[in-house]
Amino acid sequence: IRGFPSVSISPRDPVTNEKIGGDKMWYANIAVQFPLLEQAGLHGEVFTDFGNVYALGNSWDFGDFKKTAGVGFMWMSPMGPIRLAWGYNLDKQDDEDSSNWDFTMGGSF
Repeated sequence: IRGFPSVSISPRDPVTNEKIGGDKMWYANIAVQFPLLEQAGLHGEVFTDFGNVYALGNSWDFGDFKKTAGVGFMWMSPMGPIRLAWGYNLDKQDDEDSSNWDFTMGGSF
């Protein structure tokens, strides 16, 4: 989820409050892309991402999810898409970053 550092979304141990990882997740996004320099293959994007990670034995809870919004750039390079995005955490918790940069190469998912 853009706006969160990689592998930072995790369920927590109820006793120690340590992140314990999960065995299932869901993720979705909504994005609007628009050309910036169309001949160069450069596009802009406005997006919102949302989803969560769940531990073994916990049921899915679609009412409890992380959500971000942000902006980004995508260049369709000869090797495939290269993206740089900045996401803002819309519901920041005490131990979470308020925003994060995300760099990816290749398709979204």
